Amino acid sequence: MRRCESLRVAVAAGAFMNAPLPNKHTIVLDLFLEHVYFRNMSSVAGIEREFNDIVGVLNAQHAALVDRVILLLADDRLWAGEAMTSMTSMSAWVAWRAGVAPAMAQSIVAIAERADQLPASIEAFRRGELSLDQMTTIARNAPGWADEQSRDYAIEMTVTQLRYVLQKYPFPKLDDEGRERLDHAEPSARV
Repeated sequence: MRRCESLRVAVAAGAFMNAPLPNKHTIVLDLFLEHVYFRNMSSVAGIEREFNDIVGVLNAQHAALVDRVILLLADDRLWAGEAMTSMTSMSAWVAWRAGVAPAMAQSIVAIAERADQLPASIEAFRRGELSLDQMTTIARNAPGWADEQSRDYAIEMTVTQLRYVLQKYPFPKLDDEGRERLDHAEPSARV
């Protein structure tokens, strides 16, 4: 017996409740199961399309959250409210308001702080092509001048692969004109 049929039989027999379901409820549930398991699960390609759609929307929603943090960081007046002034940092406020772990909130803020340096990656993130974890890895490890290349890698690699490559790659230090510095020393302050 297929999984759907056994579930349908169990529901019809009242296995999920103490009393048997009335016949009209069994029919409604049967139609729902028919819709979920037979129409949507009929092909792997269909499931993959739906999965990709959901993931793209999730990624775009994470990007929208980052966009709101960008706005808050850009104007101190926006985050001068009573609740925000009692927070120790923007990431603490994001963790509180979004109900996420502090690490995720720190990731969101790290992306927002680097958004102007990573325009290609941010656009891909907004379109749902990059996940929050991919974008966090780029924001924390890639120099701004390697934005497009990092975005291209992120689209093709897993987060683990991307993290390994961006953390291990010896990015050259550049001077103010974009030339590689041979001494790798910090640039001297201009007078």
